[in-house]
Amino acid sequence: VEETGLHIEIERFLCVHEFLAPPLHAIELFFIVYKTGGTLVRGVDPELEDNKQIITDVAWLGLEALSKMEDQSKHRIIHDLKEWGDLYRRSGFYTKQ
Repeated sequence: VEETGLHIEIERFLCVHEFLAPPLHAIELFFIVYKTGGTLVRGVDPELEDNKQIITDVAWLGLEALSKMEDQSKHRIIHDLKEWGDLYRRSGFYTKQ
Protein backbone atom coordinates (compact mmCIF):
# COMPACT_ATOMS: atom_id res chain seq x y z
CA VAL A 1 0.00 0.00 0.00
CA GLU A 2 2.84 2.38 0.86
CA GLU A 3 3.84 3.43 -2.66
CA THR A 4 1.05 2.16 -4.92
CA GLY A 5 -2.19 2.46 -2.95
CA LEU A 6 -2.87 -1.24 -3.61
CA HIS A 7 -3.53 -4.07 -1.20
CA ILE A 8 -1.97 -7.29 -2.50
CA GLU A 9 -1.58 -10.97 -1.77
CA ILE A 10 1.77 -12.55 -2.61
CA GLU A 11 1.57 -15.76 -4.62
CA ARG A 12 5.31 -16.42 -4.84
CA PHE A 13 8.78 -14.95 -5.02
CA LEU A 14 10.03 -14.54 -8.60
CA CYS A 15 13.62 -13.24 -8.78
CA VAL A 16 16.22 -10.72 -7.60
CA HIS A 17 17.63 -7.89 -9.71
CA GLU A 18 20.72 -5.97 -8.63
CA PHE A 19 21.37 -2.53 -10.10
CA LEU A 20 24.85 -1.10 -9.56
CA ALA A 21 25.85 2.23 -11.12
CA PRO A 22 27.85 4.13 -8.47
CA PRO A 23 26.83 5.96 -6.48
CA LEU A 24 23.52 4.07 -6.96
CA HIS A 25 23.05 0.52 -5.71
CA ALA A 26 19.69 -1.21 -5.48
CA ILE A 27 18.50 -4.75 -4.74
CA GLU A 28 15.03 -5.30 -6.22
CA LEU A 29 12.88 -8.26 -5.25
CA PHE A 30 10.18 -9.36 -7.70
CA PHE A 31 7.05 -11.26 -6.70
CA ILE A 32 3.94 -12.58 -8.43
CA VAL A 33 1.09 -10.81 -6.61
CA TYR A 34 -2.67 -10.40 -6.86
CA LYS A 35 -4.56 -7.20 -6.14
CA THR A 36 -6.99 -7.64 -3.25
CA GLY A 37 -8.07 -4.01 -2.86
CA GLY A 38 -7.12 -0.36 -3.02
CA THR A 39 -6.73 2.04 -5.92
CA LEU A 40 -3.57 2.51 -8.00
CA VAL A 41 -1.93 5.87 -7.25
CA ARG A 42 1.42 7.48 -8.00
CA GLY A 43 3.49 7.25 -4.85
CA VAL A 44 6.09 9.68 -3.57
CA ASP A 45 9.78 8.93 -3.08
CA PRO A 46 10.49 10.31 0.41
CA GLU A 47 14.18 10.71 -0.47
CA LEU A 48 13.40 13.29 -3.17
CA GLU A 49 11.88 16.76 -3.01
CA ASP A 50 8.39 17.17 -4.51
CA ASN A 51 9.75 18.99 -7.58
CA LYS A 52 12.39 16.27 -8.19
CA GLN A 53 10.21 13.15 -8.21
CA ILE A 54 11.20 10.67 -10.93
CA ILE A 55 7.87 8.87 -11.36
CA THR A 56 5.34 11.14 -13.03
CA ASP A 57 2.57 8.66 -13.88
CA VAL A 58 1.44 5.09 -13.17
CA ALA A 59 -0.81 2.87 -15.27
CA TRP A 60 -1.70 -0.74 -15.99
CA LEU A 61 -0.10 -1.73 -19.31
CA GLY A 62 -0.68 -4.75 -21.52
CA LEU A 63 1.96 -6.57 -23.54
CA GLU A 64 1.13 -4.62 -26.70
CA ALA A 65 1.76 -1.27 -24.98
CA LEU A 66 4.96 -2.59 -23.35
CA SER A 67 6.28 -3.88 -26.67
CA LYS A 68 5.96 -0.39 -28.19
CA MET A 69 8.02 1.27 -25.44
CA GLU A 70 11.74 1.93 -25.85
CA ASP A 71 13.91 -0.37 -23.71
CA GLN A 72 15.35 2.57 -21.76
CA SER A 73 11.80 3.29 -20.53
CA LYS A 74 11.28 -0.26 -19.26
CA HIS A 75 12.82 -2.24 -16.44
CA ARG A 76 15.46 -4.66 -17.70
CA ILE A 77 13.48 -7.63 -16.36
CA ILE A 78 10.75 -7.02 -19.00
CA HIS A 79 12.82 -6.01 -22.05
CA ASP A 80 12.23 -9.23 -23.98
CA LEU A 81 8.71 -10.27 -22.92
CA LYS A 82 6.70 -11.92 -25.70
CA GLU A 83 4.00 -13.31 -23.38
CA TRP A 84 3.21 -13.05 -19.66
CA GLY A 85 4.52 -16.60 -19.19
CA ASP A 86 8.02 -15.28 -20.00
CA LEU A 87 7.83 -13.15 -16.87
CA TYR A 88 6.32 -15.89 -14.70
CA ARG A 89 9.19 -18.22 -15.63
CA ARG A 90 11.88 -15.79 -14.46
CA SER A 91 13.92 -16.99 -11.51
CA GLY A 92 17.32 -16.45 -10.01
CA PHE A 93 19.57 -13.42 -9.76
CA TYR A 94 19.95 -10.76 -12.47
CA THR A 95 22.48 -7.93 -12.44
CA LYS A 96 22.96 -4.61 -14.20
CA GLN A 97 26.37 -3.00 -13.75
